[in-house]
Amino acid sequence: MNVKMLSIVALVLVVLVVAAFLLLGKHAQAPPTHVILPSPPTSPNTLSNKTTAPQNATTNTTSLNTTRNQTTYINCVSPNPTFPIDNGDFGTGTYAGWNITGQGFINSQGKALPTNLSFANQNDQYYGQPWSNYGGSYFATTYVGGISLSTGNLTSNPFAVREPYLDFKISSAPSSLLYLELLYQGRPYYIEHFNTLNASGGNNPQSTFENATLPLFNMLCKNVSVRVVSGVVGSISTVHDLIAIGDFVQSKTPVQTPGIVINSTFVNSTA
Repeated sequence: MNVKMLSIVALVLVVLVVAAFLLLGKHAQAPPTHVILPSPPTSPNTLSNKTTAPQNATTNTTSLNTTRNQTTYINCVSPNPTFPIDNGDFGTGTYAGWNITGQGFINSQGKALPTNLSFANQNDQYYGQPWSNYGGSYFATTYVGGISLSTGNLTSNPFAVREPYLDFKISSAPSSLLYLELLYQGRPYYIEHFNTLNASGGNNPQSTFENATLPLFNMLCKNVSVRVVSGVVGSISTVHDLIAIGDFVQSKTPVQTPGIVINSTFVNSTA
């Protein structure tokens, strides 16, 4: 083999050796493939977290129900200072929106109609003095002239409670047989007796209406009725056991005249 051929062979060997070193260096720097590991098995802590998931779901459900209840409450309560009940002032001149039983609230013409205030005052259908301090034109009363009284009830149609109070006007003698009931699901929930003679230092005429209030705040967003009860038959000689009432309206503010409530009772506190 001549010198020229030996030189070529030597050069080829050198190139091969250099290439081999470069290739080995590249593999030495590359990250080994086995460093990419599968995910570790689930740890006890991870299992513990999974067991709490249903509790979190319950909490979320409770929170959702609370939000819904708050939304229902917000939508139920009126943004206005007052909210009417159906024919609460008897402004129709009838007992529309109310149920009347017995003869107690029959008017002086023998009809199941509320009393017209102007007509009653013009025809002396009042006790002692003309009717006063009333906002509307019609009211319900067991007094239609004379001294004869009859039993009877006057019950409103159910209405949704949109305000914390039910304000109204009343004239009532002190009697265990004259009172108002707040009804829930057709049963008495709250009962209140009045003596409006106590107003004005105890010298208030029986024909003068006073401001009164029934509490509704425990019944917000529920349906209730109000019932006026007169269980009086005949008359007594000292204080005429009449009741007169009207101008019912739901309100954010109680207006009750001090001293006119003589007894109040929560009959059913499970509403």
